[in-house]
Amino acid sequence: MSTYLNQAQHVLLCDCQNPVEFSCKRCQVRLCEACLPVHTRLKTENGHAIVEYFTEDDEDNECSCALHPEFDRGAFCETCGIPVCLLCVSFDHKSHVISELTNKIPELLETVTRENLRLESLSNSYERALQYINTRNENIEENYQKMTDNVKQRLVFLKQEIEKAGEQLLTDLKELEEEHKDKMEKQRVEVVDKLDQLRKFRSKIPTKQNINSALKLLKLGKDLEEFNSLPQIEDATMPSIISRFEVEKELRKYFGNLAIPEHFQVYLPETESTKGILTVLNPPQLSATVDTKFPPRLNQNRLFDLVFMRGHKFWAGGSVQKLKLFDFNGNLLDIKPIESECGLYLTLHKGKLVFNNYMFNRLDAIENDAGQTTSTCIIDFGVCCTGWSASGIASTRAGDFLVCMKQNEKLMKIVRFSRHGKTIQEIQFDSKNRPLYKKLVYVAENGNGDVCAADWGRKVIVVVDESGQYRFTYRGHLKEDSLVGGSLTTDSLCNIIVADCLGDKIHVINKDGFFLWYIIVPELDSPRALSVTDEGELLVGECRSGLVKCIKYLK
Repeated sequence: MSTYLNQAQHVLLCDCQNPVEFSCKRCQVRLCEACLPVHTRLKTENGHAIVEYFTEDDEDNECSCALHPEFDRGAFCETCGIPVCLLCVSFDHKSHVISELTNKIPELLETVTRENLRLESLSNSYERALQYINTRNENIEENYQKMTDNVKQRLVFLKQEIEKAGEQLLTDLKELEEEHKDKMEKQRVEVVDKLDQLRKFRSKIPTKQNINSALKLLKLGKDLEEFNSLPQIEDATMPSIISRFEVEKELRKYFGNLAIPEHFQVYLPETESTKGILTVLNPPQLSATVDTKFPPRLNQNRLFDLVFMRGHKFWAGGSVQKLKLFDFNGNLLDIKPIESECGLYLTLHKGKLVFNNYMFNRLDAIENDAGQTTSTCIIDFGVCCTGWSASGIASTRAGDFLVCMKQNEKLMKIVRFSRHGKTIQEIQFDSKNRPLYKKLVYVAENGNGDVCAADWGRKVIVVVDESGQYRFTYRGHLKEDSLVGGSLTTDSLCNIIVADCLGDKIHVINKDGFFLWYIIVPELDSPRALSVTDEGELLVGECRSGLVKCIKYLK
């Protein structure tokens, strides 16, 4: 009965009647878990080679040594990192560190599993890269075709305008020629008629020198007055064609120049888990324009900062001691007086408006209790950071504050404060103890925890990770880009959005610093303040005009 059960269930029993789990290749015996320690204590000439028990169907030839096929690889050389047989241990690996292969099995299995998962992830990345290349190739052909068609349309239009302008000039010349000819013909007729009259009059003048001739000449005296003046001819100078059109220069302006990137950039497609629901809207759409009516001040600047609030509203700070709340229709909903000389740096913290009280070097929050508006000091920088003053501020996901600090316009750092004003972190130097910043102005936290800062001194964007380790510097996409005068923000896709005040455009880069695209809308002038809504819209404040423009750039 026992034999039958063993055969039916394919279970082999040890001598102690326990199921076999191991086997010793050297001694050719099968062992259960209880007998294993007893067997390994037995001394043999060649030692033991314990492995997990497999049936003959599960056995493979990988256990055999390539140099000594009659022996299995039951040992593991720690020095070389490979399985070996006993003969290999005795000769080629004699002085190496040797251990039982069975002891390395869990570690090896874990390594194999981990590497398999890594390779699977890598394979998926290559598939996404291939998909990106294929899609990009299609887009490249389509985009270049659009640009080619645009140039051809401009060429056809230019030819038509050239022909129209030339035909009009020829018509004008012809009309002027006819007018000139008519004028000269009328004068010719008048001169011929006058000459004929003069000839007839001369024929009447007597030629004999006698009294009758003298009397006749006196009678013609009044008619002589008609011929006292010389003939006057009205003529026009021949016209000339004056052109100040510099052909090559003006045509370049008309057709435009290619904005060629300095070099190709590495693009890593996002994984499926990090892909956002929103996609790029091309071209971006201007959905609303609001005039904040801040007066000009400080080099004609009016608007300095703004922050979005839910409900299609935003706070704006400008060149007066007031903060204004608007809706997207341009309605002024509220005005909060502040002690600071202007609303220079704003952020939102747990639904409350927080601003940098630049005049008193402190961080204040707008409180509204029982209809009374008051400013409450959150952090007094003069107390906790003696000798340092603050500029740009940002609220973090954890409820902390990131603050740009400066000392005598020479030393710059970013300080992370708790909501109670306690210093948590200081970011000032890179790994080689070199200053990270030259002139800090604005700061923002990205969705991945990175700290992004606008450095007007070096005209760049500097990004460090959450621990303060330097990650990258963005200097602009084209040579003419100059990242000074504008702020920055981040969106739900972890993109970093930068205002190019001098270039009248917005840069969008990904979380790793690679340029993605420009946001350009007509009549965008000197953008400085930025804030992202939760519906794929970007609020852009123009510092000189005081206008806030709502741009839909994601869908």
